[in-house]
Amino acid sequence: MIFERFYRWVIRISFAFTVVLYGLGIFFYSRLPAEIPIQFGVDGGVNNWGSKLTVFLFPTILLLVTLISRSKYVDVKYPGVGGENRLHKIILCGCQFLICGVGAYLFFLYSQMLE
Repeated sequence: MIFERFYRWVIRISFAFTVVLYGLGIFFYSRLPAEIPIQFGVDGGVNNWGSKLTVFLFPTILLLVTLISRSKYVDVKYPGVGGENRLHKIILCGCQFLICGVGAYLFFLYSQMLE
């Protein structure tokens, strides 16, 4: 039961983080340069550039993962309280944390470009 409560909070936090990232993207959109870095090499140099709309890529991915990983969807796909259901939810939590981390990193990176 504790895991289910934790899982519900991860979903809520992911959704809230998505809304915040969309809001920040909209707020800073006019200040961003026409091309922004989207891929970095091991040396820290930019390998690939994209348009300003790329700012909305990670919030969109996070929103899709959040909608897919809602408890109702996972419980229908893996009925019962078995290990497969729990493992699937743990993997989805990890994916959400990873996407949140990358989104936050890119936001701070792009905010440095605005200065």
